Amino acid sequence: MFTTLAAFTRTVRKLIFPLGRTAIALLLWTNRHTLALWFRSFRDEIQTNGVVPERLRHLATGLWAIANDRRTANAEPLKTLWVRDDGYEFAAHDDWAARSVVEDLLGPIGPHETSVSAA
Repeated sequence: MFTTLAAFTRTVRKLIFPLGRTAIALLLWTNRHTLALWFRSFRDEIQTNGVVPERLRHLATGLWAIANDRRTANAEPLKTLWVRDDGYEFAAHDDWAARSVVEDLLGPIGPHETSVSAA
């Protein structure tokens, strides 16, 4: 009985959690720059303005647009994205070639203008 129960538990665990720990760690490691951008951006927004759903929605929309573009996804030079009253602002390395790509991505999202600051 115990062997059958243990096998059943293993099977259920594999169905619920199909990826192993190594695969999860590898997935997190390969997307670490995107995860860090999302973490820093949400942390700064919540520390600065508290939990304001409209601002958090605009921030998530901007971050999603950046994460879905192959040219900017997982970009190490992009450090933080902020939602300002008059538009988006982001911090990135001065010599990063994809600054204009980020500006183009964020431009059509909402009534916001995009400004850039050096990291």
